[in-house]
Amino acid sequence: MTSLVKLEWLKLKGNRFFWIGLGLFLTLMVLLLVYFGDINVFGQSSKNEEGAEANMLERSFGEAGLYNLPHIWQNLAYLAGFFKFIPAFILIFFVANEFQYRTLRQNIIDGLSEWQFFLSKFFGLLIILGISIGAIGLTIVILALQNNDLSEVSLWASSEYLLALFVEYLLYMSFCFFIVFLVKRSAISIIIVLLYYLLIEQIAIGLLKANGLGLWEYLPMSPGRELILQPFTRMLDIDMLTGRVSPVAVEMKYVWLSTLYSLIYLVGSWLLLKKRDL
Repeated sequence: MTSLVKLEWLKLKGNRFFWIGLGLFLTLMVLLLVYFGDINVFGQSSKNEEGAEANMLERSFGEAGLYNLPHIWQNLAYLAGFFKFIPAFILIFFVANEFQYRTLRQNIIDGLSEWQFFLSKFFGLLIILGISIGAIGLTIVILALQNNDLSEVSLWASSEYLLALFVEYLLYMSFCFFIVFLVKRSAISIIIVLLYYLLIEQIAIGLLKANGLGLWEYLPMSPGRELILQPFTRMLDIDMLTGRVSPVAVEMKYVWLSTLYSLIYLVGSWLLLKKRDL
């Protein structure tokens, strides 16, 4: 098993697209998490012309508590969730190349079994996932240390949101894993993933909610959307105005549903590979 991890890491390490994609992910993610706090909520200064404090809504996200413990974990994990497309697309290109350039067949000829090949791709998924979540977690820790007094609150309070982010990324990447094993082409896989996630399932969720049907929670990617809900109404003290209360804990139902769907996609990927004529 260790040899399969090493094999996959050598493939990733020698792939220029992997480093370009990873560099893009890290750069964009760090820039957003670091500088999002400087954005003024309504595009206005937090002080009026006389220098006095302005209305409570006329402040930056940082002033509103974006980096304050314990909520920093939820706040920044929510923002980081928007970047899951980049590591997922790195994975799609990486796996699709095995089909397009027939290196899959060559690996089988060289002595790898179908199961070993599948495991190697799964380890590739875990490597990309681990680097992504590790970078996000490190960024959150650094920002928390810079903006909080740890004598008053624990650094790890509410850090379960990092686990929730891991599960959210795992679900999305497992779905991409399944799609690329199904169609074997990177561009087509990306189009299918984006169409389903951003359009088809969103329409289905809207229709089910409009008809009062709770089944929308069980759509393939829906549990991942519910893991880390927006924290901004709580942060800006407008929960009462919007009628929506921002959650302060991860709902385990969605953790288990997301994990179950991830396993279904991974098993489905293996079954597709096993039935293919290599």
